[in-house]
Amino acid sequence: MNKSPAINILESVLRKVGKFLKRDFFELEHLQSSAQANNIFVNKAFERTRQMLCEEFIKLKPDYSIAVSDAYDAYEGSANLCFIIEPIDGMVNFARAQPEFALTAAIKVKISGVICAACIYMPILEVVYFAEKGQASWYEGNIERFSKASRSRVSQRKSNIFAVIEHINIPQIQDIADNFKIINCYAYSAAMVACGKLDFAALSKGSVASRAVAALLVQEAGGFIITNQQKDHIINDDTVIIYSNANLLNRFEKIFQPR
Repeated sequence: MNKSPAINILESVLRKVGKFLKRDFFELEHLQSSAQANNIFVNKAFERTRQMLCEEFIKLKPDYSIAVSDAYDAYEGSANLCFIIEPIDGMVNFARAQPEFALTAAIKVKISGVICAACIYMPILEVVYFAEKGQASWYEGNIERFSKASRSRVSQRKSNIFAVIEHINIPQIQDIADNFKIINCYAYSAAMVACGKLDFAALSKGSVASRAVAALLVQEAGGFIITNQQKDHIINDDTVIIYSNANLLNRFEKIFQPR
C-alpha cells in the first residue's frame, strides 16, 4: 500500500515532533531529582510537544482546525476537517521513563464526526501504526538497526497472549482471559489488539484523540468495539470500551448488554 497524502501528513509531523520528545525521554531517564522536579519536566515536555504539533499541522494545512486532547480547540480553521491530537498518550509511562508512550493524531470530518485517517507513533520503540477509512490498518517498524523499514498489513487473528485491563475492575473478564497486562497507553493497547498480539483491551477515560485513533485502527483491522453505554452512543468518563477480536465478540456482548 502506498501511503495517502493524509497519512503522510500525520506521520511526518508525528515523527518530526517525536524526535524532540525522544530527547526529553532520555533526559528524563537520567534525571536525578525530586518528584516535584520530575513532574515539572514532564508537564513542560507535554506542553512543548502540544505546541510543536499545532505549529507543524498549521504549516501544512492552515485551513484545518486543531483540537488537542479533551481540553479545547487549539485552532479554528475554515475547512470541514479537523486534526485531533494527543501529544503524549501514556503520560504515566513517559514520566517513569518507560518506552510505552505515543504521539497520536487523526483527521476528522467536523460535520459528520467521521474519522478518516489516524496515526500512532511510538518514538522509543520506533514503530508506527496507521489506518485510513476503507484502507485497512498497517504497522511499520524499523529493522536492521533502523536502516530499513518493514511495513505489514494488520489483520485480526486469535492470539491468546494477554488481556489489557486499565482503570477498571471487571470480575467477569476473568472468565474470558486469565492473563492480564497493564500498558497504561490507550492507543498502544488498541494497536496490540489490532495486530492480534492481544485478545482484547478494556479501557476507559481515554482522550477524544486516543479513542478516535484506537477505534479506526481496530475497526479497519477487522476488530470490534463494544461499549457499556450503547444507548445513544454515549461516551464519557464512566464508559468502558472494549476492543476485541472476532473470537471474543459474543462473550463480551453478554457482559455489556445495551442499556
